[in-house]
Amino acid sequence: MKHWKQWYTSCFGMGFLPWAPGSWGSIPSTVLFGLLCVAGLPPWGIAAILLVVAAVASVICVWFAPDVIAVAGDEDPGQIVCDEVAGQAITFLALPMITDATTILWTMGIGFFMYRLFDTLKLPPARQLEKLPKGWGILLDDLAAGIQAMIAMQIIVRLWLLK
Repeated sequence: MKHWKQWYTSCFGMGFLPWAPGSWGSIPSTVLFGLLCVAGLPPWGIAAILLVVAAVASVICVWFAPDVIAVAGDEDPGQIVCDEVAGQAITFLALPMITDATTILWTMGIGFFMYRLFDTLKLPPARQLEKLPKGWGILLDDLAAGIQAMIAMQIIVRLWLLK
């Protein structure tokens, strides 16, 4: 790594893994959600921890991404995945209590898929937010995708997984 800020924006090197760095960057928040469910935390506790993760990843993105952009010579370097960490964390907010191992795994898998889908599709306003300068554009389109995936997850979990 050419710059120490790359270490943080790449989620400790995950953004440098081959094939689809954004998917690698989505894994930490997904796994954390599953572990918090297995630990039996109540929904408000899970939400609080995921909000802290999203906030920290967002601050890292906005503060450090401009320097990483300069080093990489690219307006949206694939190695920056802290935005995916934040967006994926948003996906799992406000879900009801899930304690069954099978349901936790299904929720993790579907949540991962839904976030990656919305992040790839860039539905409005994500496409417009992506055009903002520096770290803001890198981050805000992923937060928009996270919100869209969170809405989809509310429907899927409440109407299908927990019925």
